Amino acid sequence: LQFTLDTPLLLATALLYSPAVAAAVVLLGSADVREFRRAVSPSQAVYNRSQIAISVFFAGEVFHFTSGTISSWPSSIVGTAAAMGVFYLLNASLVAGYVAAKGHGSPTLVFRRLIIGRPLEYAVTYFGYGILALVLARLFKEVGGWSVVLFLIPIVVALIALVRAERLGVLAERLRSRERLLELLSDRVVEE
Repeated sequence: LQFTLDTPLLLATALLYSPAVAAAVVLLGSADVREFRRAVSPSQAVYNRSQIAISVFFAGEVFHFTSGTISSWPSSIVGTAAAMGVFYLLNASLVAGYVAAKGHGSPTLVFRRLIIGRPLEYAVTYFGYGILALVLARLFKEVGGWSVVLFLIPIVVALIALVRAERLGVLAERLRSRERLLELLSDRVVEE
């Protein structure tokens, strides 16, 4: 599970189409860059796609049961929030179960590691992703597919900035580790 900007697209698919169609689209259409680099095995890629498709299927079921339409703002917002909650819980549960089965920690520990930042901020961000999904679905339905492409250009730019910021954070942490190591070595030299 990654905190990625493709989540609104996945959920928008669940809002627009029947759950079975949305799950099939996601199963066939979602891809991980690691698949192309052969960094994940084919069975792992199938599992990853399947768990996302299952999450989209049930999110779509919840949305269509609670709201049924993207046309009415109040009910569609409630339905989208419920669908986003189901999407996250299923996705996180499947990831936590897989990671725990691989022996990399208990499911509870994995759940805690999946939350980035403070839990409330994380929940608000996911809710924001749900609202973005609803906006994308309405744009697609009312204006056409080209509007979604234009809308996604800033999101792609934001994704690139997020990836760069993540890399810079990792590099900064490595630098801090090396500085601490140098300080320890310097202290030892002084002691000797």
